[in-house]
Amino acid sequence: RRPPRSTPLYSSAASDVYKRQLVDWSAKDKVAVCLSHSLYLWDAKTGSSDQLLTHDKDNAWNVLTAVAWAPQGTDVAIGCADRSIEIWDAEAMRRKAAFGLNSHEGRISALAWNSREPNLLTSGGHDARLLHHDLRACEKPLAALSAHTQEVCGLRWSPEGTQLASGGNDNCLCIWDMGSTRPRFVRQNYHQAAVKALAWCPWKSHLLATGGGTADKSVKFWDSLTGECLKSCQTESQVCSMLFNPMEKELITSHGFMENCINVWGYPNMEVVAELKGHKSRVLCMAMSPDGTTVVSGSADETLRFWRVNSKPKTPLKEAKEFRVGKLEIR
Repeated sequence: RRPPRSTPLYSSAASDVYKRQLVDWSAKDKVAVCLSHSLYLWDAKTGSSDQLLTHDKDNAWNVLTAVAWAPQGTDVAIGCADRSIEIWDAEAMRRKAAFGLNSHEGRISALAWNSREPNLLTSGGHDARLLHHDLRACEKPLAALSAHTQEVCGLRWSPEGTQLASGGNDNCLCIWDMGSTRPRFVRQNYHQAAVKALAWCPWKSHLLATGGGTADKSVKFWDSLTGECLKSCQTESQVCSMLFNPMEKELITSHGFMENCINVWGYPNMEVVAELKGHKSRVLCMAMSPDGTTVVSGSADETLRFWRVNSKPKTPLKEAKEFRVGKLEIR
């Protein structure tokens, strides 16, 4: 593996909250980063940065808590602590839609778009509910899904858009079939801590990976059709997020207490093939570049770092020139 190539991002507003989704990478090669009350976009091709939105910084409820790019890479969804969700057109730099405060009864913890239905966005909240939203009808949610008993902190649609995985602070994993308001199955206490890290395998249908928090530290693999736990292994560290490598049979995990690193595991033997170190605090979130070669990681140490996980990029990630935008500084 090559040494990590990193782009430090400094902000006094960087968050060390485990149950947030603060970084995502679009199909059009832009990284969205939530920094307290503001959302910034960093263009991986040019190294330029823009502030897409900012909320009233005197209002603690205006803090951004989740971000997710729509599959086509133009629209971005932003969730807030005040229970609201906004949809922005990142190219036109304008807000397209907003879902009212009457949807969730607590902060938005997770967002996930459906790849098959481009107008379908699912949100998970502190109120333990999942809500389906239609961008064409913002007045009320399409459906409300209830199975968790505590905050929903992990949410991922399968690549085919046919199944939804949700993880909660109740140590619970749920799998939902498209169109159903009842879970296909619920797996309680297989993990002994919050289930925030979720990843669907891009090269094996119905294979789901999940990771547990500080009291658990395990990675588990599931058959999403049968609900069978296929494999479990210990990582010896809090699992904060995970991604499958689309070009190799590998799983990439980011960790908090105690290692604060990123591990690349071979699948299915689950042997560590690379350990990526550089962050000085827990690595809370990750996202994959659209060409599948580079991972961006966000940490409580107030940096973003870019890691080349595959050696032959389709579109090389250019080094960013030094620039400043408000509190944002990238070198």
